Amino acid sequence: MGLARELTLAEAAKPLTAFRYMSFDVAGAMIDYESAIEDGLAVIAAEANTGNAAS
Repeated sequence: MGLARELTLAEAAKPLTAFRYMSFDVAGAMIDYESAIEDGLAVIAAEANTGNAAS
């Protein structure tokens, strides 16, 4: 049995406002990450505005 334990969502998740900077390492990738990141952040923003959290 190891020392690590599974974190609860409350322990593992932080609101985006908890971070001052965010970095995305996409060097060498030929994929459109910008629209995927925008779409993901739009979902998070919509949930924050409605008070609905993803399960």
